Order: sequence, then C-alpha cells, then structure tokens
Amino acid sequence: MGRPSIAEQRRIEIGRALQTCMVRSGSYRLTSVKDIAQEANVATGLIHHYFESKDEILYMMADLSLIALSNSVEELMHTKTQEQRQARLNEMFNDVNNSFVFNLYFLAASMPEVRKMIEDWREELEAYLLVRIRRNEKYSDNAQECIERFMYLLETVIIYTSVFENKQARELFEQALNEYFPLG
Repeated sequence: MGRPSIAEQRRIEIGRALQTCMVRSGSYRLTSVKDIAQEANVATGLIHHYFESKDEILYMMADLSLIALSNSVEELMHTKTQEQRQARLNEMFNDVNNSFVFNLYFLAASMPEVRKMIEDWREELEAYLLVRIRRNEKYSDNAQECIERFMYLLETVIIYTSVFENKQARELFEQALNEYFPLG
C-alpha cells in the first residue's frame, strides 16, 4: 500500500478539522462548513470539491475513528507484558479521538447512518473479542455475556474519559481486561 494521494490527504485534513470543530463546540449541528474550512485552512469552496456534504465528512471520520478504536483494542490484546498493557491503556484512554467517538454516540440518537456505523463496528469488534475470549477456558461457556460486559465497560470508559477522569470506570475496565484476556 503506497502513500495516500494529495486528494486523500486533503480529505483527511478536512475530516480532522471537522473533528476538532465538533469537539471544541461540543456539537455537530453547531459546526458549519465555514468553521471546518477555517480550521483546515482552506477555502469553503474547496470543502465542496472534496465532499458533497458535511455529513459525508462526518461519515468518513466516523469510519476512520471507529477503525482506530478497534485497532487500539486489538493492539491492547497483543501486549506481552503488564507494562506494555498499561502504556497501551494510557495511550488509548488519553486519545483525543475518544471525544469525537463520544460525539458519535450522541449523534447516533438522531442520525440513523451513524447509529448503523456504530452497530456494525460493535458487531465486528465483538466477533473479534469472542474468538479471543473463547481461548480462555474459564469463560468459554458464557463468552457472549463476558463480551457484552467488556464492551459496556469499554464504551463507558471512552465516554467518561472524554468528559472527565473516572478512575473507577477505568479500573473496572482494566479488571475485566486482565480477567477475560490474560497476558501471554
């Protein structure tokens, strides 16, 4: 896979500008194409050259953000030591992407396309985690229940860490991680 084209790089820059504006304002609705253009340091007309609508930018960034979150979880599963796991958790929960993902969950209530993206993402991540948890003989009989609990904790921690520090939620997530997906 080669380097992204200039057009693809520009699309991602515009998408990141949307993320920044949304997190800053706390609202997708209050984020205008003009705001996005200013943040991306491009002319408003150029936004329309790369995207048909603000929604198209949102969908692209939602997809990229959810993929990034899945990748973070997968990397977490591949850690070999407790130190690596702790470092990975710190990276994962200090990621500014979490604030954008939090906004996506909020938008899912009013935007069926976003809701579908989140549902599809959850389904894929749950399938991946289900395969991994079944390796832990202790939970093979109730693997689906464990995955649902794990996903609930993951989403709770993402939401809480995007708003304020919540040590208890993070500790509960870490306990579940270590219990369901032990190192080694």
